[in-house]
Amino acid sequence: MKAAFDFSFASYATPGLVKIIYILAVIIAAIGWIGSTISYFVLAATTHTAVSRLGGPPQTDTSVAMFISPVLLLLFGWVPGLLWVLVVRVVLEAALALVRAAEDVRAMRDKNLGPVS
Repeated sequence: MKAAFDFSFASYATPGLVKIIYILAVIIAAIGWIGSTISYFVLAATTHTAVSRLGGPPQTDTSVAMFISPVLLLLFGWVPGLLWVLVVRVVLEAALALVRAAEDVRAMRDKNLGPVS
């Protein structure tokens, strides 16, 4: 984490930040899935209550669809979050590979030519 505040840019911050960013991506995806599922269930319940209080029929096509949508979201709503986490993972791995390649090139340069200030 000290590398994040290295103003001489002698060391790379990416290796230390990759774990944190990946954990945050997983947490954000999970919270997004759970939050959207809860909000859909609340919306469905609110809509059903409003329709029944306004004298509408208790089982309409709209109310059935409003209850099916959250269930489908509960079952399959994790898929977009998983895809997003996979994209974040690929980007982080690419960044980490680039940093590791730069570190290896620096080590080879220092070995062959000596350290450069």
